[in-house]
Amino acid sequence: MSNTTDQYFHFTLGPVQGFVAQARRTRDFWAGSFLLSWLAGIAIKAVEKQNGTILFPEADESFLKFISGKGQGSKPLQGSIPNRFKAKVPAGFNASLVVDSVQLAWKALAEKIYQADRISEYELPGTRAIWDRQVNNFWDMSWALVDEEAISNVLDRRKNWRNLYTPNEAGVKCTLMRDWQELSGVEGVRKTDAKERNEFWANLARGKETDFKSNEYLCSMAFIKRRFVHHFASFKADLPTGISVHGWEVPKSVPSVSYLAAVPWFAKVLNKVNKGICNPDVLNKFVDAASDLVSLNEYSSKIRSLQEQINEPHVSKRVISVDGNVFHESTLENINIFPDVSSSSKVKSALKNLAKEAKVGPVSPFYAVLMMDGDSLGKHMGHQQKQVVITKALDAFTKQVPDLVSQNNGYLIYAGGDDVLALVTLDDALKCALAIREAYISAFKEQTDKVNIEDNEFKPTISAAISYVHIRTPLSNVLHDSHELLDDVAKSYAGRDAIAVRVLKPGGVALTWAKKWELAINKRRDDMHINDLVNDFISEDKDDEQFSNKFFYRIRERFSMLDETESTLNKDLKIDLLTVDYCRSKDNKVDFEAARQKVSKLLEQCISPKKDHQIDIDGALFVRFLAQKGIEGGRV
Repeated sequence: MSNTTDQYFHFTLGPVQGFVAQARRTRDFWAGSFLLSWLAGIAIKAVEKQNGTILFPEADESFLKFISGKGQGSKPLQGSIPNRFKAKVPAGFNASLVVDSVQLAWKALAEKIYQADRISEYELPGTRAIWDRQVNNFWDMSWALVDEEAISNVLDRRKNWRNLYTPNEAGVKCTLMRDWQELSGVEGVRKTDAKERNEFWANLARGKETDFKSNEYLCSMAFIKRRFVHHFASFKADLPTGISVHGWEVPKSVPSVSYLAAVPWFAKVLNKVNKGICNPDVLNKFVDAASDLVSLNEYSSKIRSLQEQINEPHVSKRVISVDGNVFHESTLENINIFPDVSSSSKVKSALKNLAKEAKVGPVSPFYAVLMMDGDSLGKHMGHQQKQVVITKALDAFTKQVPDLVSQNNGYLIYAGGDDVLALVTLDDALKCALAIREAYISAFKEQTDKVNIEDNEFKPTISAAISYVHIRTPLSNVLHDSHELLDDVAKSYAGRDAIAVRVLKPGGVALTWAKKWELAINKRRDDMHINDLVNDFISEDKDDEQFSNKFFYRIRERFSMLDETESTLNKDLKIDLLTVDYCRSKDNKVDFEAARQKVSKLLEQCISPKKDHQIDIDGALFVRFLAQKGIEGGRV
């Protein structure tokens, strides 16, 4: 007997980590997230085509209209539709049409790229079979139909019913997505095999140099991520399910990690040029040398603090479009990146002259990855009144995130539901996280003030993870580490409603620090206590770009000593001992009480979230890291 009443359709699309996280460039991050949102939007359109209504989350209407080819105004440039949703559907709803719509749209886009990039002209005997096998077998879609709206964890149970398996992949694996075979299909490792494989990729990459490096061999999914931006604007497909899907103009470049790391330094230099403090001729010589070495790859990177410095004729768009690699001496010295040693040496010399003329220190090699996620919303989703509040609050919150990230010199990768992923400069990451947290709390407060919910536990919070990443750290490791930092440190270790940070250097994790938001925020200044501490300690050496406070020389030894004596020393005595040490580091030329206040604030940020008496050295090391901007070899 067929069902004649409404049901509730739950849907999820993946693999998220397998598609988004496996990246070698920032654009890989962005492309994976964008395509995932686009496909999730197609699933939503397939539900609406059958008179279904999306209940949670409230999808980005602008994104959905552009998918239908009816969008107007600003085109969506970031992913904003979650890969998981819940809908109310009528009797006779066909869930298979949703799965088919996503799969057919994906296959149509893949075919568009295969033909437009003329892969068939260069394909080897196994290329087309590999392409079709991978395209047809990549996405894992799970769904469930239930009769009760209050049931919210059905997909979590559904995960145990794995119905899609990764096919066996032979041969040489993809450089980007290492479980999948690269497209040439040449399986051998002999010199003749390597030559044939290299010739295939040389032919395929010809004219597409900005998207491929000579040593990159890609599977079909990675190839689509790299190349879809060039063909998405002209893409249109009428699916057998009756849905017409479209693409639109999307960014062909995303700020590189090297560029993001250099933004604070470059903004400072440009500001001095505009104020007449720095000779513009020195700036132009650097830009000319850089553009001779490598093309202006950051022409589309619109980071606020640099855009604000555009002031013809001295600071033009050309000036702020130089490749991010030219700001870093270690990169300029890398012959694998710049084999023309003579040209790269000229850029290095021009860079040093610019830093000297502008009276600034070296460029920091660190940028930040910001990941945020709402806490424990799932347990409230079974309550219909709360579900309405959550849906409306998240919609209001998500609409604010792009501007907040932009205002804080970041590039938004994804904002949908209660999830945020962005790339931010080192200087602005904490401020950006705090601004997003405040927007989240405000969005929920505005909605809950309208509704009388008798539940004191319903006070939605959001946790954050900031990874400060050295530009030489492989990008493929970063997103996985950020998820672990958010889930295991901010949420589990610190207990949610918390912020966790980590510094990632090429050799591994340098420090990890976590704090409850309420203990991390200076409410009187609407800023983080950590930022106050950085300003406190660096203010004494304001003429020194490298933060040379001697107090931090042997900070690890001092904190270790205090931990060993925790049973005999109370908190005040520990502060006194550290203050004495601090005063000595300043040759006793500072006021003891003022120094004690400073040391006390530092110690508060070094208390473990789990144990009030345990001192966490990483809090102090984090202050030093921010003050030094991660630059090694200074006087500290």
